[in-house]
Amino acid sequence: MPSSIFRFKAFVIEQEEVAMKIGTDGVLLGAWAEIPESVKNILDIGTGTGLLSLQAAQRTLGSAQILGVDIDGSAVKTAAENFNNSSWSSCLKAKVWDVTAEANTLGTENFDCILCNPPFFEGGPDGPKRERNMARKASYMPWPVLFERIASLLRDKGIANLILPFESFEKARKLAQDNYLFLKRYCLVKGHKDAPVKRVLLSLSREKSEEIKEEVLIIEVARHQYTKAFYELVQPFYLKL
Repeated sequence: MPSSIFRFKAFVIEQEEVAMKIGTDGVLLGAWAEIPESVKNILDIGTGTGLLSLQAAQRTLGSAQILGVDIDGSAVKTAAENFNNSSWSSCLKAKVWDVTAEANTLGTENFDCILCNPPFFEGGPDGPKRERNMARKASYMPWPVLFERIASLLRDKGIANLILPFESFEKARKLAQDNYLFLKRYCLVKGHKDAPVKRVLLSLSREKSEEIKEEVLIIEVARHQYTKAFYELVQPFYLKL
């Protein structure tokens, strides 16, 4: 029976009670996300295991207050335990919060940085487990509401970071612009050089950039042989790299 524990270099994640387990998408976003140098507080929407919050805590050396929120109470309980077992427990907090139903009832002012790996599967019937449906399906976190909430929670100089399917890139960009959020930087993610683009990483801000920075990240040269760019990005986190 596989272990429910995922060990990173600087922290350990227990994930048995969480619907969505640790995956490459989350680690990529946590490593790539733009975090302002003067960051004081960070919001992780849909925290799940707490992975993005813990990566942010590692990257900021515990200097920022980080709040992980999720609609799933079991996920919040797990995230809180993972936070408490980390070296940055004093700066990490987990809270049940439904982004679709509530405005800013988080007990804090707006945020310098927002991280979100949202559910993005559309269509098809729901599966038997509600928690897994909430973690996977966009209908439980409709994007128009999500982008509206991100805009309302982001400080004027703040930066929001997301990872999405590549086919949803233009849709997300328009939703962001509808809420006066503008693309600052993005990264197209491919499994290998001849593969189609599968994911896009986005950094958004309230200020229009004169030049939007475009990046391409290829993960593997061959099976389990990683590119230098991927290695350098995630090496601070993965235990075996």
